Amino acid sequence: KKHDGHQTLKLEETGEYRFCFDNSFSRFSQKQVYFSLRSLYEQGKSDNVTEDWMNSISKDDLGELQNKFDDIKVRKEPFSNRNT
Repeated sequence: KKHDGHQTLKLEETGEYRFCFDNSFSRFSQKQVYFSLRSLYEQGKSDNVTEDWMNSISKDDLGELQNKFDDIKVRKEPFSNRNT
């Protein structure tokens, strides 16, 4: 199996991002793709700092942003549990 390593993307703008995994180069052979999402501040701190910050604000104030964070947590949880 060939591993291409890790890819890191520094987000310069806020907004909605999408990931596209393309197999068009070699459609006839199957591939397994593993990925993880981590949010880090420039100082290298993990997103737990963000969660603590978000807990100090009421969910009504966060509105749709809170819903999106909750959705991401729910969707990534099965992937995180597979690697533990």
